[in-house]
Amino acid sequence: MGAWIRRKHRAGCAIAFALALFALLLMTVPALAEETLRVKLTRLGAPSQIQLAADCAYRLADDAPLSIPSGSVLTVTAEGDALALALDGQTAATGRSLRLIREGSGHQGMAFSSPALSNRFCGDLDLTASSGVITAVVAMDVEDYLCGVVSSEMAPSSGFEALKAQAVVARNYALSQKTAHAAAAWDVTDFGGALTFRGYSSDATFAEALKAVEATRGQILCYQGSPATCFFCESNGGQTESSKNAYGVPLPYSLVMDDPYDLQAGPNRTAALNADASGLAPRLLQALREGAAQQLQAQRVGVTAQSLTVAAIRDIAPAAPRHAEPSRLYGALNFTLAVAGTDASGKAVEAAVNVTVPTYDGLEDWYDLSLNEEDNETVSVERVGQDFRVTFRRRGSGVGLSRRGAAAMAKKGLNCETILDYYYPGTALTALSEETQGSPSADQAARLPIATARLSQRTHLMKRAEENGEVVNTLPAGASLTVYAVHGEWAAVRSGDLYGFVTAGALTAFALEGSTPTQVLDETFARISDGPAQLLQLPVDTAQALETLSAGDSVVLNAYTDTWAMVTSVSGREGYLPRQVLTLAPNGEVQGDVVTAQEDLYALLAEDAGLYINADDSVPPRETLKAGQTVQIIAYSSAWASVRTDGGASGYVKLSALSALEKSPAPAQESEDAADIVLVKGKETRYVAVDTLPLYRTHSTDAQVLMTLSRGEAVQLGAYTDTWACVRVNGVTGFMLQSGLSDLPVNGEDPADPEGGAVIRISGTAYATVTQDNAPMYATWDDAQAPVALLDADTLVQVGAYNEVWACVRLNGATGFVHVDALSAAFRD
Repeated sequence: MGAWIRRKHRAGCAIAFALALFALLLMTVPALAEETLRVKLTRLGAPSQIQLAADCAYRLADDAPLSIPSGSVLTVTAEGDALALALDGQTAATGRSLRLIREGSGHQGMAFSSPALSNRFCGDLDLTASSGVITAVVAMDVEDYLCGVVSSEMAPSSGFEALKAQAVVARNYALSQKTAHAAAAWDVTDFGGALTFRGYSSDATFAEALKAVEATRGQILCYQGSPATCFFCESNGGQTESSKNAYGVPLPYSLVMDDPYDLQAGPNRTAALNADASGLAPRLLQALREGAAQQLQAQRVGVTAQSLTVAAIRDIAPAAPRHAEPSRLYGALNFTLAVAGTDASGKAVEAAVNVTVPTYDGLEDWYDLSLNEEDNETVSVERVGQDFRVTFRRRGSGVGLSRRGAAAMAKKGLNCETILDYYYPGTALTALSEETQGSPSADQAARLPIATARLSQRTHLMKRAEENGEVVNTLPAGASLTVYAVHGEWAAVRSGDLYGFVTAGALTAFALEGSTPTQVLDETFARISDGPAQLLQLPVDTAQALETLSAGDSVVLNAYTDTWAMVTSVSGREGYLPRQVLTLAPNGEVQGDVVTAQEDLYALLAEDAGLYINADDSVPPRETLKAGQTVQIIAYSSAWASVRTDGGASGYVKLSALSALEKSPAPAQESEDAADIVLVKGKETRYVAVDTLPLYRTHSTDAQVLMTLSRGEAVQLGAYTDTWACVRVNGVTGFMLQSGLSDLPVNGEDPADPEGGAVIRISGTAYATVTQDNAPMYATWDDAQAPVALLDADTLVQVGAYNEVWACVRLNGATGFVHVDALSAAFRD
């Protein structure tokens, strides 16, 4: 099992696998028209009720023979983990899940009116209830999916040939996701993933996209007979990125090369830097002065940054390249400067120095040059007269097809094949097989690989999956194979130019395409949470079952990917389980008591954080979650939280990385007139305003007290009503009575009557402009202390609360207090 090998066999072994390659997990190759993709409709949000209308006939699953005529309006409601369907005044309970099977075809389907989604969704509809929330997944033909993707990703004005190129690339991607997520509840999402899908519309603006999909129906890109890995982006910044640089995976058709088409059409942001150093951003000027002072001090010149003036910028040159030439990802810029000042004795100093400043963690922030979540924009410097222009370009990974570049090529008269060959050199546009279902020949099965492997022993390559059938060749131990399907004891493979079948038990070093397994370094246990579960010989749904495990059984976790885990059972068998059937057992790694979170409890990430397979950061995280991302809290302790991401991935994050709650259960209303819950976006702090204030586990004074806080202690607010506040303090989430909290720090005085009288809290978002130069901002409502910042006139600040004297404001992520007479009165209007 090579690529999945346990630490005790090959500790520290480096493992590299191709990303996002394409696979079919079945031993049958259906006709193209029968390729079904499951699309989760994330744009519905988290509704407890949906209303939808059918423009063709639907029916329920076979065991529920309800017929739904065309034109029907349905309402589906979730109550806990159960669904109820209302149709024509009749309501029926359907259990946890409900499947609406479409009787129509083509561009007929369902339209959502509440929550409202534009366009029509053409396919079967699977609805599932969980904790009062409905999840909707539409199962539809791949080609119908592509119609909704191309129309969403590219404007009709992009050109017909560019739309065709996008259709081909999206088809490759869709088929890869279909296999990569075979063990999940859906293959792709409609929003927030690599492609946006908005359903079908008969609007004229969709017409070109639909024609482009139809013109390329069944066509994918292949390289030397195998499907190509088609990465793509919005704009590459005038230079394509290689998959090796971006993802660590070299592909022969993914290269770094200049793209004049994208350079002409792609977005960019520019910083204009004057050669006389006038008008420089304060942070840049400070960095230049500090860098110059350090250089002169190293030469024993007694100067300080404050004593130096940047007299001129002589030159700016890119530096610290991320990758080998010709890549234009530069981590720094080298400034050649003329500086002047005085040394400690008062002697005049003039010098020429070279100062290096960071691009992505410096200039990008100081001049708002970011176009990406990642620091991967191309950086270029242009001299305009005596001045300089520093330009950042690229939106997306930069790998593969650039939508902006493809549109520019189409407008110059270049066709789809030329565009694809430009962005994926050496590939060929190939028609997918439309073989009918049945027991395929190896040639028919060998279309889309799912894995690579080697042989552990000398093995016959059979023409069919038959022990006594025709032998194509005899392969030696160690021979490399491309795997296309696994079914029971047999695997469809390719060895060189030969296709056939080998026994699955002869495969070793099995590495799924599109997945990079993470090794678990220390002994880590997991439990079967959803049993019975089959322990499989290989990480493929149709592989041979080695053992049946029951709910609650423990296994040792050896390695894992997003969808599979390699484990050892109590009986000593080593095999594979879907990750979704496992619950991790921390084995003492989680610090403190583990508290099961309330249902529908969410949090924001305050910083980039690793998502770990267990509460153990001594192993690499399975992925890195981005700051601002929302996660659902499953359980937590004083150090770790067990979470689930919007994409369905589960694991552990450090509790210190989590910020204010974004969603939480509404605190119990004490009467029908009690106020609705208010959800807090971002960070918001409250202060204990009484001598002692309990933090309850739930919104009830009869609940367990998690801790007791004293006057003046700060808590982070996530949600509140007139009675209760859901807060987090010292990594613990719980509920406090609103009457015991204040908006302003206490400082030993009664917060209910601070200087300036009662505090007014602003609902929603309000801004004010600073009306005075050097207006002081304080850490608390106390101007006897030193200010934390001096604000320039015309600075825009967000106002959260105020009284007659003070305003609590937020600027660039920092919160402080400013006298209201230093602000415009807009927030009080």
